Amino acid sequence: MKQMVSAVPAEAKGVLEARDVSLSFKLRGNSVRPWGPRRQVQALAGVSLSVRRGEMLGIAGESGCGKSTLARLLLKLIQANEGSVLLDGQPLDWYPLLELRERVQMVFQDPFTSLNPRRRVGDIIADSLIVHGKGAPAERRGRVIAMLERVGLGAHHYDRFPHEFSGGQRQRIAIARALIIRPEFLILDEPTSALDVSVQARVVELIQELRRELDLGCIFITHDLNLLGFLSDRLAVMYLGRVVETGPTSEIFSNPKHPYTRALLAATPSPDPQRRVQRIDLEGEIPSSVNVPTGCPFHTRCPEKIGTICETVRPALARRGDTQVSCHLYGNQEHARATDAVGVSS
Repeated sequence: MKQMVSAVPAEAKGVLEARDVSLSFKLRGNSVRPWGPRRQVQALAGVSLSVRRGEMLGIAGESGCGKSTLARLLLKLIQANEGSVLLDGQPLDWYPLLELRERVQMVFQDPFTSLNPRRRVGDIIADSLIVHGKGAPAERRGRVIAMLERVGLGAHHYDRFPHEFSGGQRQRIAIARALIIRPEFLILDEPTSALDVSVQARVVELIQELRRELDLGCIFITHDLNLLGFLSDRLAVMYLGRVVETGPTSEIFSNPKHPYTRALLAATPSPDPQRRVQRIDLEGEIPSSVNVPTGCPFHTRCPEKIGTICETVRPALARRGDTQVSCHLYGNQEHARATDAVGVSS
């Protein structure tokens, strides 16, 4: 329940924000040493980011870096061990759950598993209207049909079941379900990963149209950096539960600063055949989230590791120009200037 309202700064309104959030999970099962403490998986460690209404924030990183965990935390499906998530400057716990769900919605990665196979599509979409007490039954049906048409389906799809649709159509249904109550923020967890390229393009175009129409604040999670380069206004790159670089997407693409960001961009296929990108090889495998390396988590694979400082001291996320980067390279200003001049293009 809401308590006494504290004054909310104007700059905090229309903002969904994570402040220094950390989250660990205890491992299940028997330990090798049953008398010792249970080991933990570190899913997130000191993550801070925000998105405003009308803005698209992209989140990129390898599998297991904490992207989906962060998405569920922002929706209060799970709770952080440390730090806080704020909406309009107030902690999520301050809001009644129904109000929070009305303002922040999510589209999950696999629409087939997130849609109840025993219920008709129209009833699935109408559930949000019923739960939130919006409109009479006849009005709800009209609103659902209008939303189905808005996402490229129609009234004749109302009484069909999820298995009767293609993957792209099911993702449109999931988007319709999330937007039927007109939320302010939409979190999209790899919504195009299971779709072929032509269907991806139509779903992305739909998301762009609805974002502009509804003034949505969107968080788009994906492995596809080219897609984020087209869609997002700002980009956050994650590695082992941490944000290693964040800033305007155009700036990060043109002048990436963190070695991990440069490696990701160098490994991304370019649609421009004239663009020459120097390949960056990362040695070794991603460390386990159970045994995160000391110092900079990336130092075990980093081609630009310097001395022992990378192995022993964890770098803070510090501002450099228009971006923020977590890297010891930028304590060495001479090296930083040389790195800025090189970028990823040869």
